[in-house]
Amino acid sequence: MNLLITNAQEIQAYVIARCLRAHFPRLVVTFGGNSVGGGSFPGAVGFSRHIDAKHRVPSFSEDWLAGRLGPDNTPAEERYVEAIEEICAREHISVIFPSLDPEMYLFAKNKERFASQGVLCVVAEPDVLGALTDKARTILAAQAVGFPTPKTFFPENVDDLDEIFSNSAPPWVVKARHGAHRSSLYFAASAGELKDRFREADSLQPRPLVQEHIPGSNPRSYYVLVDRQHEILSVLSPESVRTYREDGFHHALKTARSSSTGPAMDQLKALVRSLSIYGSYTIQTKIDPRDGLPKLMEINPRLGHHLWFRTALGINEPLRVLQIARGETVDPLNYPEGVLMLDPMHDFLYLLESMGSSISRSLGFSGSKKDVRFSNTITELRREYFSSEKKVYGPHVQYFWSDPYPMIRLLLRELRYKSMWLVPDFVLNIARRAKRTYINATGAT
Repeated sequence: MNLLITNAQEIQAYVIARCLRAHFPRLVVTFGGNSVGGGSFPGAVGFSRHIDAKHRVPSFSEDWLAGRLGPDNTPAEERYVEAIEEICAREHISVIFPSLDPEMYLFAKNKERFASQGVLCVVAEPDVLGALTDKARTILAAQAVGFPTPKTFFPENVDDLDEIFSNSAPPWVVKARHGAHRSSLYFAASAGELKDRFREADSLQPRPLVQEHIPGSNPRSYYVLVDRQHEILSVLSPESVRTYREDGFHHALKTARSSSTGPAMDQLKALVRSLSIYGSYTIQTKIDPRDGLPKLMEINPRLGHHLWFRTALGINEPLRVLQIARGETVDPLNYPEGVLMLDPMHDFLYLLESMGSSISRSLGFSGSKKDVRFSNTITELRREYFSSEKKVYGPHVQYFWSDPYPMIRLLLRELRYKSMWLVPDFVLNIARRAKRTYINATGAT
C-alpha cells in the first residue's frame, strides 16, 4: 500500500518523502490546502523524482485562522476530508503523513473515519492535540508543571487590558490561540498600541492571549520523540550559533550546533508526561537573558522545518514516528554532540539580501526592512563554513546530487521573490525621495 504526504509546500514534506521512499511502493503528495496559503506551488517535494503523483486539494484556512475548531467538521474541512478520501481510494493509500498544525488537528478528529477505510493517519488523538493547537492551553499546562513561560495574560476583552498595564511593562506580544507560521501574531510597544493590536487580533479570532516580550535573540527548541508511554526517546536541543531577525521582534534560527540536552530538562519531561503526547514535537522556547531560563513560546505537534537537523545527523525520525503510530516499539536514540548544522541555500539568499541592503544604505536609502549588513554576513559565513567543526548541511544541498530539480526550482522561486521584495523597497525609497523633492520645489501636496 502507498503513502500520502500532505502539506507539500513545506520543506519537511520533502524530507519525509526522502526518509520513507524505501518503505512504500508509491508516494503521493497534496498541495494547496494548508492553513497559511501555498496556492499552486507544490513545494520541493512536488518536483522530486521520488514522487509518483501529486494532487491539489481545497483549503480550510478560514476556519482555522478564525478559531472555528470543534469535534465536527466545518463545511470547508469536510470538503478537504472528502478530497483526501477520493485520493486515498484512487491511489490505494494506507498511510497519511501530515506535517502542519491545522492538518494535524483535522486528521486527528477524523482519525477513526480514515481507519474505517483502512488508512492510518500519523497523528495523536484529538483530545491530545487540542491542548497543543490552543496556545493558551499549552501555556497553562506548562505553568502547571513548572516549565518556564513568559508572563502571560488571558483577557476576555479590551477592558481586561487594564490589568496588564498594572502588572507588566511594554513591549507585549499578542497571539491568536490558533495559528501557524506566526499568523495573527502582533507586537505592541505601548498601551495604546496594545489596545489596537488586541482589537485587530480579536476581530480575526476571539480571545487572543497577551504575553510579555522576551528580549534578546536566542531561540532554543527541543525536538522530542515520545513513545506511547509518554516517555522521551530522544531530544535534540540545538545551541543557537546564528539567528536572523525576520521582523522587529522575531529571530529565526539559521545555524545551530547539535546538543542532546538543555536547560529545564526535568520540567520538559514533566510537561511531556502531563500532556500525554506521543510522536514528534517541537517545543519552542526563547532564552530569557534576564534569568537564563528557556521561556515557552509554543509546542508544534508535528515534524517541522528543522526536521532536517535530525535526519542530517543520521536519525530517520519520520520512520520512527510512523513506527510509534503503528504501535511498534522504538528504542531510545542519541544524537552526536557538537555538530554544526548549516543551510547553504538559505545562507546564499541571506547573503544576497545583505548585499542589497548594504547597496541601498550606501546610496542613502534605508535598505531592507531587516537591515542586514553585508560585511557582517561575510564574516559570519566565513567563520562557520571554514571552521574545523564537523558539519552537516540542509536538505536542498544534502539531496542535490541524487535529486537536483527540487533545489533548482526552489532557488529560482526564492530569487524571484527576493527581486520582488528587495528591489521594490529600493525603488520606493527613490520614488519617495523624488516626491519630497518635487513637493519642496513646487509646494504641491
